[in-house]
Amino acid sequence: MNGTGRYELLDRIAKGGMAELYRARAVGESGFAKLLAIKRILPQWANDGAFVRMLIDEARMAANLSHPNIVQVFELARDDQGYFIAMELVAGPNLSALLRRLGEQGRRLPQACSIDIAIQALQALDYAHKMTDAQGHALNLVHRDVSPENLLLTTSGTVKLADFGVAKAKNRMHETQVGTLKGKLPYMSPEQVQGAQVDGRTDLFAAGLVLWECLAGSLRYDAENEYELMQQVAENRSRSLAELGVKVAPEVESALGRALAHRVEDRFQTAGEFAQELMRYHRRAFPDYVPSLLGDLVASSFAAELSELSSKLQRLEAGHDAAIGLAGATTEPKAEAGPQAPPPDARPRAKRTRQARSARPEPARTKPVAAPEQHEAIDAAIREAASAERAAKKEGKGVGAPVLVISFLLAGGLGIGGVMALERFFFDEPSPAPSGDQAPAAPGEADPALPSFEERDTAAAQPPAGATEAREVPRPARTEPAKRQRAESTPSRPPKPTGTGYLDLDCEPQCEVVIEGRTVGFSPLRAHPVPAGRQRIKVQNRLINLHRWLTLEIEPDKTTTRSVNLVLDR
Repeated sequence: MNGTGRYELLDRIAKGGMAELYRARAVGESGFAKLLAIKRILPQWANDGAFVRMLIDEARMAANLSHPNIVQVFELARDDQGYFIAMELVAGPNLSALLRRLGEQGRRLPQACSIDIAIQALQALDYAHKMTDAQGHALNLVHRDVSPENLLLTTSGTVKLADFGVAKAKNRMHETQVGTLKGKLPYMSPEQVQGAQVDGRTDLFAAGLVLWECLAGSLRYDAENEYELMQQVAENRSRSLAELGVKVAPEVESALGRALAHRVEDRFQTAGEFAQELMRYHRRAFPDYVPSLLGDLVASSFAAELSELSSKLQRLEAGHDAAIGLAGATTEPKAEAGPQAPPPDARPRAKRTRQARSARPEPARTKPVAAPEQHEAIDAAIREAASAERAAKKEGKGVGAPVLVISFLLAGGLGIGGVMALERFFFDEPSPAPSGDQAPAAPGEADPALPSFEERDTAAAQPPAGATEAREVPRPARTEPAKRQRAESTPSRPPKPTGTGYLDLDCEPQCEVVIEGRTVGFSPLRAHPVPAGRQRIKVQNRLINLHRWLTLEIEPDKTTTRSVNLVLDR
């Protein structure tokens, strides 16, 4: 790209809570044009330092990955609207959509295709796990979100691993703290659920779960809610293929047993080792198999959608459909200094409305930020932002909504860990974006600067400074007005609310809710009756040893709504 390219946004594929994905066209000299995908941070998150650092992390890692089974990232750049990633456009469904479509038809994915998908995913992981930096040092890259949603399928039978948004690497700008949960819960390993250290073997556990689901046509765990699911994962309780009437060869059962071992020491030690074992069986059991058989299954399962998409892409590539905007264009010339990460304590801005443009702006230069010579500038900006964030926390100030993407909690939302170069506009339902006023602290949040409930009552009962008791004097005519004046100036205690209000409470990951010292249930709570007045409510998850206290004002006959994330809101 050389920092001079301009991208025409053709149409929006999907929009989620934190980012949006566009189909775009790269325009170059002599009529050069290439279709690709643009992933852009939503305006309300553009000033969140933690979120921007994650985007930079994702782009820096993914841009160095060049493998046929990994979605290619071309460039990370910024323009007047913030950062965006230009990436490969994959015109096909993800594995989750294929499994769902087959399930609707009462069919299962053929075992030959299931094992082939696992082999291709493992080859991508083996490549990523072995990545080194320019000096040859291992990056120790761990994807941490291997799931059917992140495995994209083409009509040629190629499987592409997408979305390194929650990946862990040794040289990340944004360091992940031990104890935080990242990934989708049904595909998490025991060490992930417990918030322990992860490595490449964590991805192998997830790959084993994906293969298990492909063979069975359903999830390995049978839980009523997320809390129960976390317990099953942590305690290694699950169903077997035999319980579902699924017959597999002993070689496959053995490979799955090793991949899904509870202790990391008992698993395959590398993705290549896991892939080789599956390949040996696959070649012997399905000697006539070719990847195009998987491609044919994808094409036949989504014939109508792919036909519509093909026509749309042809129109876009031929220029018959007008662009809806630009990426990489700046309206005013700016200094060529390294890009600055936005301050982490800036509040998300309200979403700006796009004004209609009657004329196309002149070509303008992009600002690529993933080039090696600019890493030092980025690192400096990140250090400065992190320092400001720490200072703000010490002073007790708010620091922009923390945006670590935990996809298992958001169930397929299109955040930094969910947006991918996928024609998701018909394969998956997009999640709604948060409103612009979502970032400020929610009403009812406990404020350490305020006195406690008991302190406030005591303070309200005390007379104003300098007030004295009324004394009898020879002129009673003055005494009565004085008493009335004191009575009027003395604050009266507001009446204590009576009656019952209702609470809607969402907690991620799923939490136990304790009100007045009694467990009332698990999140989500809907219209749960709570005595009116100020309530101290405890939400806790014993498996990851996290809890939080909430102070909420419950109004009679009204519903109070609150959302909490135990991992992020700390």
